[in-house]
Amino acid sequence: MAQVRAGADTGARMRGDGSTPLLLAVQGGHRAVVAALLAAGADANAPRKDKTNPLALATAVSILFCFCRAFFALVTGHCPALPC
Repeated sequence: MAQVRAGADTGARMRGDGSTPLLLAVQGGHRAVVAALLAAGADANAPRKDKTNPLALATAVSILFCFCRAFFALVTGHCPALPC
C-alpha cells in the first residue's frame, strides 16, 4: 500500500495477461489494498486480456460484499460498520 500512497500507477498492467493491481488485489482477497487502490482512482472495470475485470472477479471469489463496502465508503465518505 505504500506504493499506492506514493502515487504508483494504479492502472499499470502485467505483461502476460494484462492484470491490473486492483484485479490482483481482488484475486488475492487483500481488502485493505482493494480499498486503497479504489481510493487512489483504480478502475474497477478495467479488464485483463480474457475480459475479466476486478468487479466480475470479486463476484466469482465471493468478496463482492467487501469490495462494495470499500466502493461505498469511497463514494459516500462513510464506511458502514458491517463485518467483511
